[in-house]
Amino acid sequence: MDKDIKRFIKNYWNFYLCLEDDFFATLKYVEFDKKNYNTFSLEYLKLYLSVCSEIDVVGKVFAKRKNNTFKFKNTNIYKWWINIQDELVENKLISEIEVNFGDIEKIVPWKNFKVERNLQNRIKLCDKKKVPDWWSSYNKVKHNRMDFFDQENKASYEKANFYNLLKAFAGLFVLENSYLKKYATDDELKCVKKSKLFQKESKTYIEAESDSIIIDNFSLE
Repeated sequence: MDKDIKRFIKNYWNFYLCLEDDFFATLKYVEFDKKNYNTFSLEYLKLYLSVCSEIDVVGKVFAKRKNNTFKFKNTNIYKWWINIQDELVENKLISEIEVNFGDIEKIVPWKNFKVERNLQNRIKLCDKKKVPDWWSSYNKVKHNRMDFFDQENKASYEKANFYNLLKAFAGLFVLENSYLKKYATDDELKCVKKSKLFQKESKTYIEAESDSIIIDNFSLE
């Protein structure tokens, strides 16, 4: 296996899978169902901050692999996104990639996100494009957790809810999966343990040592 791919799997993909495990542990308390999309908790808050922080890390790693002149310091999502937004993965841009959350929903986490350089060489959003809503919510949770964001006087930490966390997981999955499909060989990909949350199939599979356990609609029996 290529040295860089082996390091990526060890340091990033395996950590992603650990985060998924933590998310699945919350099934003991909150069912994976659309009716719970607005549910928020301290555990979701912890996971939300961890997943989005990891997105920033992996995005920079991806940008560096694409553009060797990319600098890790003093950067933001615009600066690393501009380096990878035009990458084609299985004939799709990263912003077009859709993943299935079981039979519940199809998610396109990076939809309509595109940036460009202006005449002053500053990076800005393209016209009619936008930052993913779950990323904007993450920044509010991270920096202004106790501020109120609507007429109902809900605090910003309530944006650390099930649905935003799910979309953040999808965003991280798409980034890491795209990296691996872009730079790993088919034989190397066969050695990568699969995601529990997102599959091409309509059901989600948990890989056990002995056999695979199918979770239909994420309901544990």
